[in-house]
Amino acid sequence: MAYPYLALFMVLFTESLGLPLPGETFLVGSVFLVIHGQMHIAWVVIVAVVAAILGDNTGYMIGRWGGRRLIVRTADASA
Repeated sequence: MAYPYLALFMVLFTESLGLPLPGETFLVGSVFLVIHGQMHIAWVVIVAVVAAILGDNTGYMIGRWGGRRLIVRTADASA
């Protein structure tokens, strides 16, 4: 029964990383599953907080340590 938590983590992580994914929609869906007893609210909160923090920090580190090089490399490759 870990699949809903894993799916929630992956969507929120990648959304916080910067990809346009429906994180809020997944949270609303998770609340629906909590109401129907298929997920636990405490685990939903823990997974959401951890995914958002890790995704945000990972996105920051990518931008901080490789941002300019990635942009220049992408621009050179397309020209």
